Amino acid sequence: MKNQLIKRNFKHLFKWICFALIFIQFEFTVYSQPTCCCGSPRVLDFPGFDFEFPPDPPPGWFIWYPVGSNMGPWLITTGYVDHVDKAHYFNTASGNPNGATNFVDLYGSVPNTGSYPGAMQYTLTGLTPSYLYTLEFYYAKFDIPGDYRANIKVANGNWLDVKLTATNPGNVIWLKASYNFVAQAVSADLEFIDISPSYGIGVLIDDITIYECPNDVEKPSLLDPPEDLQVACDAQIPPVPKLNAADDCDANPLITFKESKIVLDVCKKKINREWTVKDDCGNSMVYQQVIDVIDENPPDFSNLPVDLSVNCDADISKEFNDWIKAHGNAIATDACGPVSWRTIYDHVPKSICDSVLVDFIAFDNCGNERVESAYFIVKDLAGLHFNIKPQDKIFTSGAAIRDSLRDWLVNFGYSSAKSNCDTVIFTTNFNGDSSKNPLMLQFYIQDRCGYIDSATATFAFRTSSSVTCCCGTPNELFYSNLDFESPPTAPPGGWIDYSAGDNYAGWSITSGSISIHDPAHLNLGDGNPNGSTQHMDLHGFNQGAASYTLTGLTAGNEYTINFWYAIHSFGSNVSARLTVNGGSLLNTSWSASNFGNVVWLEKSYTFIADGSVANMEFTGTGASPCCGMLIDDIRIFECVLDTEKPEVINPPDDLDFECEMDVTKAPVLSISDNCDLNPKQVFKETKEVIDACTKKITRTWEITDACGNTAIEDQVLFITDKTDPQFTKDPENKLVSCDKDILKEFNDWLQSRGNAKASDLCGVVNWRTSYDHSPFKSCDSILGEFIVADPCGHEVTKFAWFVVQDTLAPKFIKKAQNINLVCVSGIRDSLRSWLQNFGYSSNTMDCDTIIRSSNFDGDSTKNPMVLTFYAKDRCGNIDSSTASFSYRSGTDTFRITQFSCTFPGNSLDTMVFSSGGCDSVVISEKIRRSADSSYITTNSCDPKIKAFDTLRLNNQFGCDSFIFTHILIHPVDTSRQKIYDCNFTALVVDTAVFIGQFCDSLVLTEKIPLRKDSIFIQQTSCDSLDVGFKYLNLTNVFGCDSVVGINTTFSGVITQFISKNECGLIKNYTDTLVFSTSNCDSLVITNHIALKIDTSFIQQNSCDLSQAGVDTIIYQTATCDSIVIVNTQFIPSDTTFIQQTSCDLNLVGITSKLYNTSTCDSLVIINTQFTPSDTTRIFLTSCDISQVGIDSMLFATSTCDSLVIINTSFISSDTTRIFLTSCDVNQVGIDSILFATSTCDSLVIINTSFKSSDTSLINQSTCLASAAGLDTIQLQKSNGCDSLVITNTLFVPLRLQFKLDSISCHDKADAKIRILNEQDFNKPYTVYLNQSNVGQQNQLANLGPGKHQVYIKDQQGCITDSIEIDLQNPDAFTTDLGNEQLVTKGSQVQLLLQTNHNWQHIQWNPSGVIGCMDCNPVNFKAEQDTWIFSLAIDDRNCESLDSVLIRVRVDAKVFVPNSFSPNGDNINDYFYVQGDPQAVVQLMQIFDRWGNQVFEARNVPVNEPLKGWDGSFKSEKMNPGVFVYYAKVRFNDQRNIELKGDFTLIK
Repeated sequence: MKNQLIKRNFKHLFKWICFALIFIQFEFTVYSQPTCCCGSPRVLDFPGFDFEFPPDPPPGWFIWYPVGSNMGPWLITTGYVDHVDKAHYFNTASGNPNGATNFVDLYGSVPNTGSYPGAMQYTLTGLTPSYLYTLEFYYAKFDIPGDYRANIKVANGNWLDVKLTATNPGNVIWLKASYNFVAQAVSADLEFIDISPSYGIGVLIDDITIYECPNDVEKPSLLDPPEDLQVACDAQIPPVPKLNAADDCDANPLITFKESKIVLDVCKKKINREWTVKDDCGNSMVYQQVIDVIDENPPDFSNLPVDLSVNCDADISKEFNDWIKAHGNAIATDACGPVSWRTIYDHVPKSICDSVLVDFIAFDNCGNERVESAYFIVKDLAGLHFNIKPQDKIFTSGAAIRDSLRDWLVNFGYSSAKSNCDTVIFTTNFNGDSSKNPLMLQFYIQDRCGYIDSATATFAFRTSSSVTCCCGTPNELFYSNLDFESPPTAPPGGWIDYSAGDNYAGWSITSGSISIHDPAHLNLGDGNPNGSTQHMDLHGFNQGAASYTLTGLTAGNEYTINFWYAIHSFGSNVSARLTVNGGSLLNTSWSASNFGNVVWLEKSYTFIADGSVANMEFTGTGASPCCGMLIDDIRIFECVLDTEKPEVINPPDDLDFECEMDVTKAPVLSISDNCDLNPKQVFKETKEVIDACTKKITRTWEITDACGNTAIEDQVLFITDKTDPQFTKDPENKLVSCDKDILKEFNDWLQSRGNAKASDLCGVVNWRTSYDHSPFKSCDSILGEFIVADPCGHEVTKFAWFVVQDTLAPKFIKKAQNINLVCVSGIRDSLRSWLQNFGYSSNTMDCDTIIRSSNFDGDSTKNPMVLTFYAKDRCGNIDSSTASFSYRSGTDTFRITQFSCTFPGNSLDTMVFSSGGCDSVVISEKIRRSADSSYITTNSCDPKIKAFDTLRLNNQFGCDSFIFTHILIHPVDTSRQKIYDCNFTALVVDTAVFIGQFCDSLVLTEKIPLRKDSIFIQQTSCDSLDVGFKYLNLTNVFGCDSVVGINTTFSGVITQFISKNECGLIKNYTDTLVFSTSNCDSLVITNHIALKIDTSFIQQNSCDLSQAGVDTIIYQTATCDSIVIVNTQFIPSDTTFIQQTSCDLNLVGITSKLYNTSTCDSLVIINTQFTPSDTTRIFLTSCDISQVGIDSMLFATSTCDSLVIINTSFISSDTTRIFLTSCDVNQVGIDSILFATSTCDSLVIINTSFKSSDTSLINQSTCLASAAGLDTIQLQKSNGCDSLVITNTLFVPLRLQFKLDSISCHDKADAKIRILNEQDFNKPYTVYLNQSNVGQQNQLANLGPGKHQVYIKDQQGCITDSIEIDLQNPDAFTTDLGNEQLVTKGSQVQLLLQTNHNWQHIQWNPSGVIGCMDCNPVNFKAEQDTWIFSLAIDDRNCESLDSVLIRVRVDAKVFVPNSFSPNGDNINDYFYVQGDPQAVVQLMQIFDRWGNQVFEARNVPVNEPLKGWDGSFKSEKMNPGVFVYYAKVRFNDQRNIELKGDFTLIK
């Protein structure tokens, strides 16, 4: 027993420890109160919630209340509920932290009867719909094991329906339960229901409290909601901003963020950002930001491609490919990603001089591209030159001259040349004349780059001398003994010596001695090509000299001494000297080593004569001890002096150029000279840089002829850049939001030159910019000046604006706070602090300084004081917040009135509260209310509902309220209808309920869709204006939309060419048919080709009677039919009897012979009789006198000889010739018929010629295509010949001949079409105009601009060709008198009427002012405001009216200020028109610098400031700045003037 007691005590101890732990766990919630999402909770006073109402339960016991009874203010609705004393069952209430008090047990017990689960109900009143309420109560259970559960409901579970389980013994701890519900009406029932198993006891309830939280329906807001953006790429997507939220209750609303991305394509994305701002009260607001990522911007070139010049000796392909790969050294970037490149050029550069324009295209992944171009230039910087210049060549007569010339020409004068890169092209100016001697040619070398070099060389030959003249042919002067052949001759093989002072046949020995050799002397003459002859040795027995006097010379002419020389075979160190006139005209020496017996050589020396006589002297020199220089065959040639300079036929003009690249190549000069066909030219070009814009190029040609005469030709080229650079794209304005990096945006804008582009004709351009200040980080505008300059200093300027835009107002992060001071001292100090801190508000950061202000007017006595606080930046963006400041310093009194049916009676209670020196008196009045009953008669359509019902409720005062209901049952009305509609997509059945007087009417509506149809039509049109895709929205038979999609493609006039071969045509012709249809005209062009008809006539015979007659056979071929007409005549078999004689007895008798032919057989019967040889005498007559006489003829035959004696007497003859024709071929030929007369025979000669059957070809025409064709008729003429009539009917369409009178004046419908060939049509005919029948008329009038189609159909059904006339609308005759003129009174005004056509007449009005007709210009004196009108008529009789107002300037008596300061100081606070008080301002408008109108006034007097502008717009003051005004003022004398300009608003 003791052990059991110990165990039991331990068990209780353990239970207490557990509950102690539970108590510790829940201790922190015992005294906590619920919180409101907005404001503080308010405890509602509902009596009886603590269960301390009478009657009190007996100590340690309880009072049970059955269903239907009231337990204090509680109504027992089910079973039993016990009202329990705090000491009941081991002090069960002792664990309540609020103190041990009475409580209830939801499972009521009836002594001696049993326990029943119960429910109690309390009517909550005074609720505010939509407010949040918190239900708190304490619960426990008896210290008896079991599952104790309760159900708590508000408004029958509609507002609250929860269950709880109690496991905590009340004598250990009571726990607090807290539940929230939202009121939906001003009252509701609170009900506690026990749902425990049958333990006999249930859940214990105590200390119920209801808290009210005011409803917060105001949604939180973002102070700086993000705006929708469009960016080019992901890199430009701004980071998710950190946003600030504001709420009227929640200081830190919850902001949740989510982002989604929709990829439309590779270049288009849509980012949806969503912020949800939620306050503690569950109010939420969703803000969205849509960021469209659309890459539409092409890459930007930071470096443009640069032209590249490459010398042609480089690896052109490599250089070009490297340049292409390097993108021409261009650099392009794209803000959104990588840049790709492609290039376009028309050909690969050649290895010679060439230029290729390459387009460098930078494009991004979205296909946006930008193109810049540069040149790849292949240059030949080195040019070309002769390595070996052409050589002069002189040939003797022994050479093959033509072969030598050909070889010299083929080898280009044996020159060679080298080009740096290109093939050298050799040319000469040889004209084919090889007879010229000397032949001076110009040799040219040229490459394909245009570089040229030239050189001159001469080809000459001589027959007896190699002497040539620079001008003309040398004239040989003959002097004796220059060949040393004069006597005395030297002995054979010997010589003769002559000493100084001796003379030898014209030669004078002037020093030493000379020898005259016989040519056989040592055979020294053998080597002379002129022949071995006598010669002179200048070394006789010593060195000597010999002179010879030349006479008959002409001063100034050139003379050539030509001679042959050699040396003696015994000589050594041999030399000689030749002088003329003692060396003054010629002094030359030479040495030699060629022995005379081997070879003689030729020398020539020239001198210029200074007179008619010259002395020539040969002198031997050298140290030779024996023998010396041999001289022979001296010849003197004269060349006429040439002093005439070459002449340039095409002297080049001095030229001016803009750019150096425009300079043309040096021209090729044509030279004329009296002697030299090809003077030598030396070309030189120098460049002088005068300044940066001016260069001077001097080209000099030095032209020298063969005689040394030189002409100088100059060409001066001035290169002066006079043209300014040009903007190919103007700079663009830049609009930047102030939250950007302003300085970077500005610098980027300047660096990109505002996206402007410019070029210069002569080369590169330089850029510079100018602006007055760097941008501020607020609203600011900077006018950027973009200046493009070329190297010459020519400049062009364009302007663009850089605008910093601030459109966001400085939002209030924390709105101004309402202040309500109660019994607080220092009200003014609090007010001052509230004002200085702007209602304790705060604002977001702004791009600019925030200017905060309020509308406090200085009156601090107002209570309450409602003020508006403003936050404004310098850009004029403004936000405001309104708050109130109030205070209470005295005693106040509140009266509270309560109603309840639980009050024992009416009562009045007064309570006084003291706080801070202020008393508050609260008067509480309690008024008792009683139960009520209501009787309701209603209607219903539900047959299952009860007809009678009784409902017990609590009224608004918590008292019982009985409702007795009588329900009348009515039948339900159900209707069904069908609706057909084209907009229904499917069959739908809708049910609509209409509230009737008693029952609802049920309407079932079947929505049946009707068919829509869509048709797609593919068609063509010859009108380009109809081309395209269009939709026609029509209505089908059901009234539904019928969508007809028509895709019209362009098809021009269909032209078909037909070649038609026709038989029997005389010649070819072409026919054109126009078939007009509803679509396009079809043009059929038929080429009729004439083919010959083949007709053959055959005349034949037959002995077969069945074959006789005329047959026609037609052979059909691919071209024309062949007609064969066969005329067969019957001929019977032929039998011929021949009677003949023969002197040959063997032949005598009758013989017959049958001849078989292809036609008829022929039988020949011959009867031969014997006739011996005979003598026959024939007496003839003849008309031929030569035949008259006796003639005898012996005919010796193989049979019989016949002697014929013919006696011919003369008789004149008669001969007749008859010419016939026949269509019978058997009758053709010449027949002779001899008619014997008594005198002379009469000879009739019949000449029958063949005439074929007669064929007639008849050509006729028809306008009906069906009647055209070929027809053949066979007839027989009277002579028995066939007559063939062929009728060829040609289709000749009707032609419409017309005359067009065009539209006379602009937009007039007076064009006419006159039909000129009306007589060609079978009347009546019909005229069709634009497919409309307009009847029979020969003139179509009143035609307007546009296309008109005309054709005619006559009575026969023939249709003319269709003509289409496009009547053009003439240009309007326009006249212009110019703009309105403002002139001084009395001044002369000249008006010139500008016209676009030649005018014929001008009428001026008012005529009293102008006083002239057909005058232009006109002059008149202006005295007052006058409208001048002009009516002009042009050569087409078109009129044009114009007018101009000539205004006479009058002194304005009104003015406006140039600034004003609307700051409220009553000084210059308004902008208005001032001056003449009689004037009226008809209109005054004011605009800001962006052109927005901010003020307008009409019909206000002058000098009325209050009618002027106060500096505000939409009730908000404008920021200081410059504004533009326009005013129209009317004076008392009805004159109007206009005032316009700008002014400054200052503060």
